Formats: sequence, C-alpha cells, structure tokens
Amino acid sequence: MNHSFHNTIKLEGPPLAKAEGKAIKLEQQILTFLKSRPNKKFTPWEINDTFPDKLIGSIRRALTNLVRDEKQVKDTTGTKEMREERAGSPNYLWYYEVLADEDGQIRLL
Repeated sequence: MNHSFHNTIKLEGPPLAKAEGKAIKLEQQILTFLKSRPNKKFTPWEINDTFPDKLIGSIRRALTNLVRDEKQVKDTTGTKEMREERAGSPNYLWYYEVLADEDGQIRLL
C-alpha cells in the first residue's frame, strides 16, 4: 500500500492518521490545480506560490506521489526539461497531460 505521508519521523496512531490525511488533501488540491491548467508546466516553487502556507518539501512529495498514482500527472525528468527557479536552481516541471486526437478533440489518457 502506498502512503501519501512519508513517515520518516516515526509517527504512530492518531498523529500519523492526521499527517496522512493532510498529505492526501494536499495531493488533491495540487491535482485540482494541475487539472484546471492542462498541459501547462509548473515548477514546485510555482505551485507553492498557489499554496504559500505549505512547505516546499510537502509540495515536492505530493508531486512525486501524484506521478506515482495518477496516470495523467507527468514530470519532465525523462526529457530533462527544466526551468531556472529560486536562487538560480534548475527545477523539473510537472503537468496534467491532456492529448488531442486527429480531429482536435481532447481525450484523456
């Protein structure tokens, strides 16, 4: 079973359940954000600008989990496409992939 919260701090019981619930909620919020902007690519920092109360590590973890669990959430690690971000650091990009067929009709994967 895949977990959304990566329990590196060894939480147990109700605190672990609460942390898992918060991680799932953030994944759902980011998925909604990406779905509302199909094929537009974002760095984790750009997504963090939409959720400024969240830690950047939590944003990155949620994106990793979405790529793992959602067929249409993609990252650019395979293509090495990156965008320079905070402090001049290159960052990979994440997006919700929507394709069009020959008639220009949008189809979901």
